[in-house]
Amino acid sequence: MELIRVKGGPTAELLVWVTRHGPLLATEGGDRFSLRWVAEDPSIFQYPILEYNRARNWQEFLSAMARFPGPTQNALYADVDGNIGYHAIGRVPIRKGFQGDVPLDGSSGESEWEGYIPFDQLPSDYNPARGIIVSANQNPFPAGYPYPVNGNFAPPGRSRQILDLLSAKKGWTAGQMLSVQTDLYSAWLRFLASQVVAAYDKRNAHSQDMDRGVVLLRGWNGQMEKDWAAPLLIWLLYLHVRSAVAESAAPGAGPGYEFTLAPAAIEHLLRERPAGWFHDFDEMLLRALADALEEGTRMQGRNIERWRYGAYLRVQIDNPVLHRIPGIGPYFDIGPVEMSGSSTTVKQTTRQLAPSMRMTADVGSWSGSLLNILTGQSGQPLSRHYRDEWDAYYAGTSFPMQFEKVESKSILEFRPAP
Repeated sequence: MELIRVKGGPTAELLVWVTRHGPLLATEGGDRFSLRWVAEDPSIFQYPILEYNRARNWQEFLSAMARFPGPTQNALYADVDGNIGYHAIGRVPIRKGFQGDVPLDGSSGESEWEGYIPFDQLPSDYNPARGIIVSANQNPFPAGYPYPVNGNFAPPGRSRQILDLLSAKKGWTAGQMLSVQTDLYSAWLRFLASQVVAAYDKRNAHSQDMDRGVVLLRGWNGQMEKDWAAPLLIWLLYLHVRSAVAESAAPGAGPGYEFTLAPAAIEHLLRERPAGWFHDFDEMLLRALADALEEGTRMQGRNIERWRYGAYLRVQIDNPVLHRIPGIGPYFDIGPVEMSGSSTTVKQTTRQLAPSMRMTADVGSWSGSLLNILTGQSGQPLSRHYRDEWDAYYAGTSFPMQFEKVESKSILEFRPAP
């Protein structure tokens, strides 16, 4: 029984059924599933924060991270001597004969966890020969990994783009890293555009509207710029392709399909074109193009050259409390503002999310490090620091982290209640 205290009212009682596999969750249809989750372990709150903040070398860093209770995270390391490292941390269940990605019969006894993968067998890398480590939520587990592992990993496009950018030159400075963090190129959407153009050329079935759409996609360089028309067209087209693929796999599920790895899965289908998915892949792509053009026309008119991706991709940041005050609430919000980027660009931006912080740590010269948060350092809306970082964030600039020089202009004091 969970007790929920209600201000100004009686305490509410909530009955929660808990099994040996975790709490029961009810579906809309009345079915119940138990959920076993690493975070249910009471030790989840025993983070070794002090230990890894005091680490002076790779071994001390690993010693601290080995105690991280999980769920899993990506831990990156760099030191003043030029060493770099990566280690997956947290608790990953050992599963025998199943992945953990679909519901199982908990009563059979055949789907139990058999402990956790040992820390020293989790993916790790230290001072790789190429001198670069990239972590962008991609799958870190190599092919042939000895344990079944399942996860909602990010497609590999962003991590590949970061690696390509960093490998293109040497001697990066902290300021130059901003060009990587704000990069707008989507290799996946550029590939999709090329597939649509090739399908259109092959069919040679011209129409005035589709001709104009193909011209846009043929000349597009893959940059998801807010002031351009092609990014809007290819994004709408992708949504229709994604829906068609999901509908083929599970009729009726198309509109609700939003799996993170969808771009990687669809790219694989388009490259391999296996039987059983579509009678004709090119026909599916051209249907998606027609649907995207129709949808875009409804949103922004028939002159597709004047479409603007940013008019579609807009982000609004609402103050969680003051936004609700009639009349004056919106004054404390930011936006809606037009954004560049997409879920598949290094600058990962959608209508639901945007990067919450940009940081470049210069371990060779700590005062050369840069940091920029989304709005401002203060949550107090009357403070001058409430949104004084927003303009720099939006423009892709940043601020130095002055480790060795602090000139305080104001002081915020926290006093414990008597």
